[in-house]
Amino acid sequence: MELNERQKRALRYAFEEGFITNKIYADINEVSNKTASLELKDLERKRLLEIRGKGRATKYIAKI
Repeated sequence: MELNERQKRALRYAFEEGFITNKIYADINEVSNKTASLELKDLERKRLLEIRGKGRATKYIAKI
């Protein structure tokens, strides 16, 4: 399974902090909110993150 460096950084963050949000992903990786959203959804499709909540309250929880 291939992950880019931003996704690896996000998984580490989610594992250490318990969750990651779209805003946190965008901030720590210096990318747009759209890129953050697409890459987080890709991690969810790969079953590495689980989505909790909806809209602005969405959190991504590490499944590893």
